[in-house]
Amino acid sequence: NIHLEAAILKGINQTCKDMLTIPIPLFGVRGIRYLSRKVRNYPRKLGVRKAASYTGQIVRAQEEIGTGGAGFRFMYGAFLQEAAQILNKPDLRDLSIELSGIGDLWREFAVITGRIVKNRNSLDESYDKAADLLLVIADREEAFFKKLKLAVS
Repeated sequence: NIHLEAAILKGINQTCKDMLTIPIPLFGVRGIRYLSRKVRNYPRKLGVRKAASYTGQIVRAQEEIGTGGAGFRFMYGAFLQEAAQILNKPDLRDLSIELSGIGDLWREFAVITGRIVKNRNSLDESYDKAADLLLVIADREEAFFKKLKLAVS
């Protein structure tokens, strides 16, 4: 017998813990805020070429190599939709929609930074705008994972 309910709850709780409480500031919500600070300072600290190179690596790691950024949020949102049915917790369905919205913000970050890397950015697509967007994402994710933790408690 497979006990899906227990496994789902354990997985969701672990994800919430990882996103909200890992003490190392390179992971979870704290890691997103850390990245925001780094991205904001890239042009000044690294120069144009190196800043573009570093930013390109972020986009590749986020959207092409791994499942960070938008990809993870959309997959996890689909998981939450299925979990809502299995656990009979309709709140998880609503949270899955919210997470898809956060995934859209990650996609916007990838578009902005991709244009910066290719030097096709407009005046309003800057390292500062990308860093500001990361702060919005961090705030939204912090609120989201707190709600998710409550939904499965």
